[in-house]
Amino acid sequence: MHAKQPHLPADLTYYTELYPPSNYLENDELKGMSVELIKLIWRELNIPEQPIQIVPWARGYRITKSQKNSVLFTMARAKEREHMFKWVGPIYTARHILLARQDFAPRIRSIEDAYQYPIAAIRNDISEVALIEVGFPKKLIAPLTNLNQSILMLANGRLDLIILSQASIKDIVKANNLSLKDFKIVYQVNEVGNYYAFNKDTPDSTIDLFQQAFEKVEGQRRKLLKKYSLNIESLSVHNF
Repeated sequence: MHAKQPHLPADLTYYTELYPPSNYLENDELKGMSVELIKLIWRELNIPEQPIQIVPWARGYRITKSQKNSVLFTMARAKEREHMFKWVGPIYTARHILLARQDFAPRIRSIEDAYQYPIAAIRNDISEVALIEVGFPKKLIAPLTNLNQSILMLANGRLDLIILSQASIKDIVKANNLSLKDFKIVYQVNEVGNYYAFNKDTPDSTIDLFQQAFEKVEGQRRKLLKKYSLNIESLSVHNF
């Protein structure tokens, strides 16, 4: 039985960033794993398709943390965020890695081996959080606003290492007219579940309804994982 509309806030506002293959623009249309899945959840809940606002990650994070009835996706469920938001998911598991140019010679066997290199991470993104959680000095993190900026700085030799989701590498390299053969994965930092993050004042009853709808579309979610090559078990740590 579908959940009835009156139990759901009528004014939830949805935010996302551009971070393929989870959320991205194609011919000015918002697509991606998380986008398709939230539409299935809305359908399951008899909610009409809602507008999704595309914002820089730091802004979406700030809004969702402070404003009632806000939803941000896709957000990694890091320890430090656990009680700041309420969660529906997991949508998929992301593996965060350090990416270097192909000519980067040093071996990175532990995060300590990377201490001599500034690492670019998206400001307030899970990539920055992941580095801090594994003990990387915050003063050595180069905070940037988007993935395009970080991959271009890496390609141009202005940085030696960046951190990003492994599943995003192909899309971000292609979007910037670069070649995969010019880059390599040098270290895996973590694996973490990605979720729809709701403002912490969202009623538990609303979260429960969204989670139940999420679980009802599990079969379709698995198909989307395959479609977007987000099956973590199929990814080699050393390959794209």
